[in-house]
Amino acid sequence: MCIGLRRVSDDDRECVYQFSSNLYRAVGPNRNDQAEAVSGRLKLVKKTGKFELLEPMPGDRQRRVADRAAQKILAHWEAGELPEITMYVAG
Repeated sequence: MCIGLRRVSDDDRECVYQFSSNLYRAVGPNRNDQAEAVSGRLKLVKKTGKFELLEPMPGDRQRRVADRAAQKILAHWEAGELPEITMYVAG
């Protein structure tokens, strides 16, 4: 899984990131094809490190992609940084 993260707004109190990934569809018993690129948005409260899902990503009903995006941003926040662009990669 690869999730691209891009900071879209930033002020003294909060930071908003857009996260993007690909949506896949099954085309056979052991084969998936990329259907489309989709995205959502998360807000980080800088003082507390808490997140709010502003815009769910289509196809992410269980919030697996959103949760992994938040984990990646939280790791940066804990290190004292909020990069303009970053990525979560697994698998």
